[in-house]
Amino acid sequence: MLLALLVALGLAQAGAAAGGAFCVRVIFDGLGQGFALLSPLTAGLVASALAVALLEAAQRAAAEWLGLDYTSEVRLGLFDHLARMAPARLARRSQGGLMLPFVGDLSALRLWASQGLARLVVGAASTLGLLAALAAVSPGAAAACSIVLACGAVAVVLLGGPLEHSVRRLRRRRARLTAFVASRLAALGTVQALGGGARERSRVLHRNRSMNRAGLHRALIAGAVRGLSRLTGALLAATALLAGGVALSGGAATPGTVAAAMGLVALMGPAIHDLGRAFELWRPAKVSAEKIARLMDEPVRPEVAAGRRRRGAAPAVFENVRVLPRGPVLDAKLRGGAVVSVVGPSGAGKSAFANLAAGIETALEGRLLVRGRDGASLSPARRRRLIGFASAAAPLVRGSLRLNLVYRAPRADAAALAEVISLCGLDRLIRRLPGGLDGQLVEGGHNLSEGERQAVLAARALLGEPDLLILDGVDSALDPDVARRIAERLRGWKGGVLMIARRPEFLAVATETWVVGRERVSVRRHPIPAPQPSIHEAA
Repeated sequence: MLLALLVALGLAQAGAAAGGAFCVRVIFDGLGQGFALLSPLTAGLVASALAVALLEAAQRAAAEWLGLDYTSEVRLGLFDHLARMAPARLARRSQGGLMLPFVGDLSALRLWASQGLARLVVGAASTLGLLAALAAVSPGAAAACSIVLACGAVAVVLLGGPLEHSVRRLRRRRARLTAFVASRLAALGTVQALGGGARERSRVLHRNRSMNRAGLHRALIAGAVRGLSRLTGALLAATALLAGGVALSGGAATPGTVAAAMGLVALMGPAIHDLGRAFELWRPAKVSAEKIARLMDEPVRPEVAAGRRRRGAAPAVFENVRVLPRGPVLDAKLRGGAVVSVVGPSGAGKSAFANLAAGIETALEGRLLVRGRDGASLSPARRRRLIGFASAAAPLVRGSLRLNLVYRAPRADAAALAEVISLCGLDRLIRRLPGGLDGQLVEGGHNLSEGERQAVLAARALLGEPDLLILDGVDSALDPDVARRIAERLRGWKGGVLMIARRPEFLAVATETWVVGRERVSVRRHPIPAPQPSIHEAA
């Protein structure tokens, strides 16, 4: 719809210009007929110029609308795709590399949609309309100008290859610089503590200079494209003047005809410039579109058809699950009321099983059932209701402390929130943090101590009493009193608890131990009370 509107605006501009050219022709040919004829024609010429100006403003608004609407759809689609990708795949990409499509690539696409594509549509429509008007005024001048236009187009297309090559090189070097700066900012404490500021600055400077050289090379080629469009416009004017002069000397044209032709060619110049600018913007947009398409082609977590939930089913059942290549296989059931401690050497895959249960990892073999339903089929809302997850793999988000606490259970009432705040010892943090519950946390909660971060992560997972509670390494820095209270709370948990912990307070309440070996996970059960019923109704 917007493209059709832009085409209509381009043709309307050409029509207004043709009307102005007609007025110029009549004015020049009727100079000796007095003021009575000149006055209305001059008014018509002014009206034509005003119409062109208004149509230009309307074109700009429509073009910007097109660009914003298009990039908004691409941005949301890209975000949705990344949200469905397995965290392991995302972890292979640098933070800067993941941000580049949202910043550089989307900016290139927006420029193309709002300026390049709009200029192409309007410029092409205007040029064709003006050529048609020129052919009606002076067929010879129109034929000569068409040849000049064709030659200019061929010259610009020949620059397309070098321009695209320079765009790709600039994007690669910008991506390297962005990724490097993002990685060093994330490790700024290490850089400062170990005195690496000067060395890292030198590395940033080196990458920055490399990017600048690539940017300069791209600018030179883009400048050549713009120069060609300017040259084509100038050659059009010279061609029209020469053709008009020849026709005038041969008696085939009047001064008004020549003036009208020159006026049409003069208006054609900006349209030619717009076409050159559109070609210049298309190359970066083409490269960015390819990069985004490649990212969108990355596989996402498979969607399994949702099965019927069985009443009384266990919180979690691992059916011959393998998460890591050549990793151990887990075949066990996490019953209601059980508190399972997962132990094993570092790197054995303990956190991989926890991440699988939380839904941020996929199984290479086997399947996971959550309350009798395939874990991969759970909707985000049901997963949020059934599963509480506290781990460094799910860090705190930028925003208020309240936002982080209720992130999994946004509808939790004030009493339940106050209970987990007291349980996890967050009263002192609330008093210390400017703004209290509404005080702001930075990305990852790095303005909190390690113990405070772990307490907030635990509180977020505990809120709402989920059926499946997963605690992965969030006990090491807890205050001893807080660790004791949380451990005692786990003892009476009605759902199932899967934890990877070191503190004796947590290990003491474990009713089962899953030992991660090289090939399989062995289950050691301790005497436990009869399983408790689910705290949730069947879906």
